[in-house]
Amino acid sequence: CHMLKLVRNVLGDWGVIVDELGQHIKWQYFVELQKLQEKEGLHLGNKLRASHINFQGQKMKVNLAAQTVSSSVATAMEFCNDVLHLPQFIGCEATVTFVRTFDRLFDLLNSRNPFGRGYKAPLKPSNLNFWMPFVDEAYSYILNLRDLKGVLMTHSRRKTPFMGFLCAIAS
Repeated sequence: CHMLKLVRNVLGDWGVIVDELGQHIKWQYFVELQKLQEKEGLHLGNKLRASHINFQGQKMKVNLAAQTVSSSVATAMEFCNDVLHLPQFIGCEATVTFVRTFDRLFDLLNSRNPFGRGYKAPLKPSNLNFWMPFVDEAYSYILNLRDLKGVLMTHSRRKTPFMGFLCAIAS
């Protein structure tokens, strides 16, 4: 959970991370989604509020990070781009992939409930064929994330959350 907070902090502080395809993962999409939901008075199935965007005074709250980097936020961004065709969400695909990857990793690595399903199920040999391909893909994905200068995130000043997730995956 601490690594998830740090991933959110890096994206929130730096604003942009670049994936292996050169696409930009932008904090601005979170800001735009929150502004849209506030303006319309409706929330697209997520808990994103102003406190999630202005998290600096509440960096230690895991629930804010987990609700920010969640699949419901990724789905809302996709909806705004694919269905509503809102111009402020054009190009959000890389951000959606980033959010989904870290949300699923968090669920997988934080699984405790023996009755959990999908990515919330505990890791065991009987579901190895489900989680192992995702874990391999996520490892490669994180390994290839870069900052705007082209420096790998695992070699940047803010490498801790990315190295933390890689170590947890390897374990």
